[in-house]
Formats: sequence, structure tokens, C-alpha cells
Amino acid sequence: MLETALASMPNIVSDYLVGDLVPQRFGNAHPNLAPYEIYETQDRWLALGLGNEPQWERFCGIVERSDLRDDPRFATNVLRTQQRAALNKQLRPLFRQHPLAWWIQMLDTSGIPCAAVNTVPEALASGQVKALGIVQDVAHPLYGTIKMTRSPLTLDGKTLAVRRPPPRLGEHTDEILRELLGLDSTELAALREQHVLGRQI
Repeated sequence: MLETALASMPNIVSDYLVGDLVPQRFGNAHPNLAPYEIYETQDRWLALGLGNEPQWERFCGIVERSDLRDDPRFATNVLRTQQRAALNKQLRPLFRQHPLAWWIQMLDTSGIPCAAVNTVPEALASGQVKALGIVQDVAHPLYGTIKMTRSPLTLDGKTLAVRRPPPRLGEHTDEILRELLGLDSTELAALREQHVLGRQI
């Protein structure tokens, strides 16, 4: 998990390792790009990711705000990150003028990275989750078939299936104590009589 966490923020790690820049908190915003964060639309939240100047110019065209494009405060990405608060003061009301679907269509058509901010139910119902087989049916000894998400790891081109359901309370107590402490059945029974070990549920 540590390796994944560090690998998932290469720009932030590189800023520190190469430039000795201590990361600051930006919430959902990108520390090196602007505008690159989530915005509230008329009905839902939108994730926007402008990564270069041509995208910024096309975005200004979509919102019909040439004044933003020509504003010296926002002339370059570096300046936009420095003037993030002033920029967002201009942008937030614009995003609330249209529903999410309108923004997705306009931005996607213009080649500007964007996506809906999904709830967990919406994410699990997405076509990509279904195509990847992330949610799997797993047999449970008490509850029949339950749904679980598989491991995200892929080894040699193969995904890792769910091998077993979540353990019941105390299900592996005897197995662990036998393996790690070398206890036998008599010793385990004695511990249960003394209420040192709980019963399996």
C-alpha cells in the first residue's frame, strides 16, 4: 500500500525530491496545474483536468470568456496556479450554469479531460467495472451468495479472483493457534472452558 500510495502521486513526490518543494494541501486540486480539480455543476460534480495551454484556450471558448483567456493573471499555467483562488472565483459560477451532461459533452468534444464524480453505487454500476469483472459473486457459508470486489492486481495478464468470503468471527482461531503456538485440541478446549477463547460465530 505504501508503494502504491507514493506511486500514485509522482508529481508531488518529484516536486520534493527534485525541487525540495514541501507539498501543500490542495484538497481535490492539482498542485501543478490549474484549473484541474472538481467543480459543482447545476446537478452534480465534475472532475476537470486541463493540462496545457491549448486546452485552456479551448475551455475559454466553451464558456465564451475570452476575457479569461486574455487576462494577464491567467496567461500561463504557472500564473493560474499562483492565482488559483482568483481563477476559481470566476469559474465556479460558470460551472453552475449547466448540468453535468452538458459539460461532459462540451468538454469531451473539445478534447478536454473530464469525468463525472460518481458515488460508490454509480461507480460500481459503471460499464468499466462490469467489463473488468471487478464485482464478483462469492459463496458464503451463512449468507449464500454475496458480492465482493476482486483484487486490483494483475499477474502475468491474469486477474486475481476472490478466493474465499470474509471470515466469520473466530473462524480461524484454532487454525492460527495450532500453527503459531502448537496448541492441540485439549489445550484449545481448556482455553474455551476458561473463556479465554470466544466461540466461533
